Amino acid sequence: MKIGVLLSGCGIYDGSGIHEAVLSLLMLDRLSVDYECFAPDNQSDVCNPITKDKLPYKRNMLIESARIARGKIKPLTEFRVKSFDGLVIPGSYHDLTEPAPAEIADVICRMAEAGKPIAATSTSAIWVADALATIDIQAKITLGQPQYYTGNQLLNQWIQQARLRGINVVDADAEDVIEDDLNNIITTAGYLSSHSMAQVFEGIEKTITKLIEMVTLVMST
Repeated sequence: MKIGVLLSGCGIYDGSGIHEAVLSLLMLDRLSVDYECFAPDNQSDVCNPITKDKLPYKRNMLIESARIARGKIKPLTEFRVKSFDGLVIPGSYHDLTEPAPAEIADVICRMAEAGKPIAATSTSAIWVADALATIDIQAKITLGQPQYYTGNQLLNQWIQQARLRGINVVDADAEDVIEDDLNNIITTAGYLSSHSMAQVFEGIEKTITKLIEMVTLVMST
C-alpha cells in the first residue's frame, strides 16, 4: 500500500496548513503506511499570517511544501495514479479563495475515476468537491459546524452555492469524520470546527485510519 500526500505550500493562509499536514503525516507513519509527498511547481500568492494581508511577492508551492516534507517531495507532474492506492490532501484557507490549480483538480479526478480513496481535511474538501463536480460526481463532505462557518462570509457563501449544486455538505465537529462510501471520500473539518489541536488531531487520526481501511477494502475487491 502506498499513499500520495498532496501539499500546496506551507502556511495557514497561503499554503497547506502546517498542523493538519504534519498530523496527517504523523498518522500515516504511526500506521506504518508508505507515503510520498507531491506539490505543484508553481508560483503562489503569499499572505502575512498575522495580519492576513496579501504580500507583494510570490513563492514557489513546491519549495514551500518541501519545508513540511523535510525536502522529500516531488513535483505534482510526476504523480502517477497507478503507483498509489489513496490520496491525502491537508487543507488551508487558500483553498477557499482560489480555485484548485488545474493539475491538482486533475489528480483528484483521476484518483476518483480509478476508484481510489481520497481523504481531505478542512477546506481541501472544497477542492475535492469542486473537482469531482466537473466529472459529475456529487461528493459528500464536511466543512465544520454552522457556528463556525456562518461567520466566514466566503466559506458560508461557498457552502450555500455547493448545496444548490447538489454537493452534500454535512455539519460536523472537528473530532468527526464524514464518509462518502459511494465515492470513496473521507473528510474532517479540522480547524474549521475547533481551535484545539487535540480535537483536530482526533479528527485527523480517525480520517487517516478510515482511509487505510477503505484502501484495504478497495484493494481486496
